[in-house]
Amino acid sequence: MTVVDKDLAQIIANAKLIARYGQQAGLLADDALFIAIGRAAGKTDLGWDDPEAIELQSEVTRAARAIEPVTVVDLFDWDPFDPSAAGGPTILQRAFKAFFVVLAFALILACAHFTIWNKRSTQLLNEFNEAGKDLQSALVQKVLFTWMEEARGAPDYDYESVKSQLYQELTQIEAFTSRNEDLRARYTAAMLEFNPLKTGFANLRSYFRTPPPAGSYGYYSPPPASRPVPAPEGTAAAPAAVQGDPEVDPAAPGDPPAEAIPAAPAPPAAPASNGQPQAGRDCRETFRALAAAGSRHYEGPGDFLVYLTGYKNQLLTDFRCLMNLDQVNFVLANEPEFFALYPRRLRQSLDVLGRWMLPGIYGALGAILFTMRSFLNPIVPDPKPATVFLRMFLGAFAGVIVGWFWAPDASATLEVTDSVSLGLLTIAFMFGFAIDVFFALLDRAVQLARNAVSNLGAKT
Repeated sequence: MTVVDKDLAQIIANAKLIARYGQQAGLLADDALFIAIGRAAGKTDLGWDDPEAIELQSEVTRAARAIEPVTVVDLFDWDPFDPSAAGGPTILQRAFKAFFVVLAFALILACAHFTIWNKRSTQLLNEFNEAGKDLQSALVQKVLFTWMEEARGAPDYDYESVKSQLYQELTQIEAFTSRNEDLRARYTAAMLEFNPLKTGFANLRSYFRTPPPAGSYGYYSPPPASRPVPAPEGTAAAPAAVQGDPEVDPAAPGDPPAEAIPAAPAPPAAPASNGQPQAGRDCRETFRALAAAGSRHYEGPGDFLVYLTGYKNQLLTDFRCLMNLDQVNFVLANEPEFFALYPRRLRQSLDVLGRWMLPGIYGALGAILFTMRSFLNPIVPDPKPATVFLRMFLGAFAGVIVGWFWAPDASATLEVTDSVSLGLLTIAFMFGFAIDVFFALLDRAVQLARNAVSNLGAKT
């Protein structure tokens, strides 16, 4: 065989590599490539226009597609069927595989963690919205003024109905407060769980940190086990109402003793800080004292009305203390961050998670699992670390792009729908696994758009 053209000689050499690998790997369906190689090799002065050269080029192209994803470049320095070739994987290759397995396991844990966090936080945000709807000015007016206006000057004034209504409204307030505390605790836990690495490092640091000696800077002195609750001005000390004693609950229902109720109502002192809420006081005893002030202390409903009217300002002040109400419009003074800032922060985290993090993580996980399959295939060369990470990043970008098209626009309100659905995460994973298909679709869309633009104004 005499081949003058170096490119033709290289094609024949490549054809031999492909034929050898494809035959031993069982990827060639026939012997057409071997026949084409024999004819080309037996031709004297082989040229590009010879039938043997044309047939060889056609068979090489067909066989190269049959051995994908292996390419001719891989076959230059890699042969899985040659026992005399350089041995198995090196130490660095084994270390990279171990690191890759750990990375895949970490991504699986991240997918599980953030998927569950998204579901729970979406439910929590909806509960925030429902709690905010209950906080209306009608509730405040109903608790503070409605029953007082109905009772004042009414000939059929019934103290027992007022007392029953007061206890009912107080129970609603306590239930509302308890729900708010539960939402606050769940919000704090959710924001800590949003960054598990930061929380884990903080726990490790606190675990290995040596506690400071007693009396030094940074030493926390625990509060006393019990502390008496100060009684309202003009009343006797509250009986056995101590803070920190689990057996005695100052908020337990029941009438206070007779000496806890003043014989004659005195005008209350002006509230501090220009009528602002007096934080830190236990105001529930005032409500109970008002509800328990019955006919045993006052002969008729009229006397009770005088007593109740005299305590109107104190009642308003104590209710502000209990609910942290603003003086002007009866909106929670210390609760805007609870009903506005907290849900907004939670919504921002959900938007970042649903539009970026979760689709990206699922796309990267799909790309990693595709790469792990190549590690398990002995007749496919192991991808290089740079190729692995580039494919992983492309898978993450593919997942993010799917999230852009899938997720709805942000609403002006805080109403949340379950936008991060199983379908979105499944498609993000599939496109991350099949990156070539995803970007082939994008290339096809670009080509169609280019053809449409180039045909604008053309005569048909």
